Amino acid sequence: MITTVKKKLYVGCAINGLQPELKQRFLAEIAQMKDQFRKHFEVLDFLGTAIGSPRDTYDQDITECVMKADCMLAICDHPSTGLGFEIAVALFQRKIPVLAMAHESSSVSRLILGIHGHQFEFENYDYFGDIPEQAKSSLTRMMSAPKHYPHRGLMLHN
Repeated sequence: MITTVKKKLYVGCAINGLQPELKQRFLAEIAQMKDQFRKHFEVLDFLGTAIGSPRDTYDQDITECVMKADCMLAICDHPSTGLGFEIAVALFQRKIPVLAMAHESSSVSRLILGIHGHQFEFENYDYFGDIPEQAKSSLTRMMSAPKHYPHRGLMLHN
């Protein structure tokens, strides 16, 4: 019997600045989305803001998630310095594919929109429920593409 090892996916998103009602609804949507991803990926879970200390959050989200992921999905619907930090670690330290997504009506930082190369792509979505299929397709393509690091002039293949 051949066993296929699932790639590890980290789904990051902004939650700290959200109003309690919106945060609860948003986290429920993220949980449902992660459940759909679990069919194709090993999903690494962030700690969140309800439990633990800031150090616990860093240790879980960076050390246990970003540093162990094969790819990252960043939901950029809401502003977040933490999510930006996670994206930077994934791209420039881990050098893993990062797909950033936001609803077409979301206001996304020009800094995020300006990232180019480095295995990064940004896509809009129309409906939150469409994210899993759209992201699965994009992340699968990104992970199978040759890796190019323009600042080093290297081409690496999986």
